[in-house]
Amino acid sequence: MSRVPGDPQALTEIESHLARSDPALAAMFAVFAADPTRARSSVQKAQGRPPPPPFEEERARSIRVAVLVGLSIVVMVCTTMAIITAP
Repeated sequence: MSRVPGDPQALTEIESHLARSDPALAAMFAVFAADPTRARSSVQKAQGRPPPPPFEEERARSIRVAVLVGLSIVVMVCTTMAIITAP
């Protein structure tokens, strides 16, 4: 089934099928279809987690990359010093 993302007719059709089988999920889908950002934060609130601040994930990833680069440099310097000072 190929549909254009955001097709209002497809979204309405999915929502009507969900309304018959699972009303709670249909309500969540309706919120997501209207505003995806708000839907994510409402799901996180329902799970008992506060929504993360903007760019927190990107910041954590960049910190991990910086630490790995720093450790790589330390390993290279130690290896170089061991080779230079070897008898």
